[in-house]
Amino acid sequence: MNIPPGGEVTFPTPVKFESYLGVDGTIEAGQRGTAFLAQQCCPGTFFGNFAPADILFVTSSAAQLTLDFKTPLKLVGTQLAGGTGGTFTAMIQAYSHNKLLGTFPENTTTDGNNTAIFLGVQAPVAEITRVVYTFSGEALRGFAINSVSIEQ
Repeated sequence: MNIPPGGEVTFPTPVKFESYLGVDGTIEAGQRGTAFLAQQCCPGTFFGNFAPADILFVTSSAAQLTLDFKTPLKLVGTQLAGGTGGTFTAMIQAYSHNKLLGTFPENTTTDGNNTAIFLGVQAPVAEITRVVYTFSGEALRGFAINSVSIEQ
């Protein structure tokens, strides 16, 4: 998808994706919620805690974002932040199919200085098939992630 200059592209989820490395999966905001692609200010429309002009996947209002992978992975992680200033708690949960591998919460702030928190998980072998990011705090526009780091 392309983002028009100074604009956003909204769509329903779940939506399929394919990484540059050929890893297939789906991403879902909440329970079949909507999401949008935006660009971090300035020149973009999202006022989060990312580098200027970063391309972001933003939940419209959902406090949960799920990434499902067709191929088990060894490592998954991304930066995330809310669209407004203030403190928040972010959490990642990693699964191998329906088995919970671990839960990792972190408290942080959105200060608009490219220090969005990075939350990731790593397994000793490629067994991660799902990660769930949960966000609680002052996110009037949901929360955003940028590029997702993966390792097979």
